[in-house]
Amino acid sequence: LRFNKIGDEGAASLAVAIEENKILSQIDLRWNEISDVGAEKLADALESNHTIEVLDLDENRLGKLMRIRIEAIFRDPKRKLKQLEMIIALKDWMIAAKDEEIA
Repeated sequence: LRFNKIGDEGAASLAVAIEENKILSQIDLRWNEISDVGAEKLADALESNHTIEVLDLDENRLGKLMRIRIEAIFRDPKRKLKQLEMIIALKDWMIAAKDEEIA
């Protein structure tokens, strides 16, 4: 699903599927314009799904606290996680940095 710009609404819909699906093992959501709003729904779903082994949320708009929450979910020893990627979108980081300089 990478590069599809599903946004928060798409992430919320995907979260419903993640909660119910016990077969899916990899999710690639790079460059989908997901913010903390959509990531919150995904995190809730991931707490009940123990089959995900690879999750890629690179280049989305996740804040630090949301990245920490998702990392914490996958630190559970019952998880089979092999790979977790969450590099923030550079453009968003640059915008945030400029806003902080102005303030």
